[in-house]
Amino acid sequence: MSCFPELTYACYVDGELAAEEVRRLEAHLALCARCRRLVESLAAENRLLVAALQEVSEAGAAGWRTVRPLDIAWSAAAVLLVAAGLNAALQWLASLGALVGLEWVNPFGEPGQMSLFFNGLFYLLRGGETVIANLTRIGVVALTAALAVGAFLLVRRRPRAAGVLVTLAVALGLASPAAAVERRKADVVTVARSETVNESLVASGETVNIEGVVAGELFAFGRRVTIRGTVKGDVLCWAQTVAIEGTVEGNVYGFAQRVTVSGAVARNLYAFVQSFQLESAGRVVGDVHSFSEETVLDGTVGRDANAFSGSTEVRGSVGRNFRAATHKLAVLGSARIAGDLRAYVYKKEHIHIDPAATIGGKTETQLRPPRASRYAQPRFYVRQALRLVAAFLTGLVLFWLFPFLFGARLSTAKAVLQTVGVGFLVLVATPIAICLVAITLIGLPMALLTLAVWLAGLYLAKVFVAAFVGRALLNPAEGQTGAFVRALLVGLLILFVAVNIPYVGGWISFLVLLVGLGLAVSQARSRWQAA
Repeated sequence: MSCFPELTYACYVDGELAAEEVRRLEAHLALCARCRRLVESLAAENRLLVAALQEVSEAGAAGWRTVRPLDIAWSAAAVLLVAAGLNAALQWLASLGALVGLEWVNPFGEPGQMSLFFNGLFYLLRGGETVIANLTRIGVVALTAALAVGAFLLVRRRPRAAGVLVTLAVALGLASPAAAVERRKADVVTVARSETVNESLVASGETVNIEGVVAGELFAFGRRVTIRGTVKGDVLCWAQTVAIEGTVEGNVYGFAQRVTVSGAVARNLYAFVQSFQLESAGRVVGDVHSFSEETVLDGTVGRDANAFSGSTEVRGSVGRNFRAATHKLAVLGSARIAGDLRAYVYKKEHIHIDPAATIGGKTETQLRPPRASRYAQPRFYVRQALRLVAAFLTGLVLFWLFPFLFGARLSTAKAVLQTVGVGFLVLVATPIAICLVAITLIGLPMALLTLAVWLAGLYLAKVFVAAFVGRALLNPAEGQTGAFVRALLVGLLILFVAVNIPYVGGWISFLVLLVGLGLAVSQARSRWQAA
């Protein structure tokens, strides 16, 4: 008897074969040692994957850092400051004739009432919607692999982000490309009540209204997206506000300021938003995963609900378990939770569970202990010393190889803003360009090379800024290695102290990154022009 295809063995391990086919396959396995080893390896992979996902889910729920209003305020302030520098840099680049095809990066270039943050995302995605709609299976796998690499780098020091990253990776890996795609772009995009789109739809505009039927997936990008009709596939929305008043027969992925559901979602809902509300008439048949500042569950969740929020309120029903990593949790008397309730909070008084609420399983509250100060740990100073020595040696080698990179001068406030803006462009636009180029097989080597240069630039940014600070303080003679060594060492000492100042060190580190990238690009451009 000939061996079965590997796909058949995978279906057998997953328990998806008919009884007759199972008998024939097991008869073959009794005679074929090679196939038995293959089945055992597939079963082991399944067990490992299930165990890994369960561990990541529990770790993400237990350790997710809650989002507080103060975090959003600081983020908004940072965006505004960076945007000011970005605007100055764009004006400077425009005067040089270098802004070919980069107008969409300027957040001040298009008037409107949308907030600065979502306005920038909107115009970014308007340029990338065609690529999203035409991703092949190879493209999806490539993006999933890139996401996995990025996840590894990110969660090495932030394992609490694993839950979000695994969710996105699984969503990308399981996504299938549409056989046909219709594109609509206008200020107001509408699918009329009597209209049926027999394929997937990519819609972008100020307002997107779905009154009729979309037979495939829906990709919607706009200021406001409203679904009153029926979408038979998945929905991916990136907008300021998203309102689901009709029916979605697939999954919903919402990236917005506010998402409200008063209709029905037949599968799972993932909300990466500022505010998420499942209204009393709303129903999600599958799971709900809310990553937000505010989560309100007033409707019905068929299976599990997970809230990673600043504040969480439950007034409706949850078919299985409810987990919340939150700052404040309120479970009102009308709430019905069929399974367990798990809450991860900082203070016990931040939890209110009404005695009239129905909880079918056990209630577990876990308080997050205060984290020990890193400044009280000797290993912190050892690591900083090693990093300083590594940065110092790297700077010396770079100075001997490319001394022109350290000749920058920032004499005016305008020059500083321009440098910060250029650094922001390099930081944000480079990964986007890498992803777009990497989708094509021909552009993959170029994308990998660019990625390597970009990652090196992220590390070397602090070296450039340290050299600039040291030279500004010591004013060494040009071309003398000894003077540069002293300037670099002084600059690195100042920089390492500054980026470790409590509360403001993170912002200083981010500013150093932008300035360092801007300095490197400006000096490289000057060298190119001179050559």
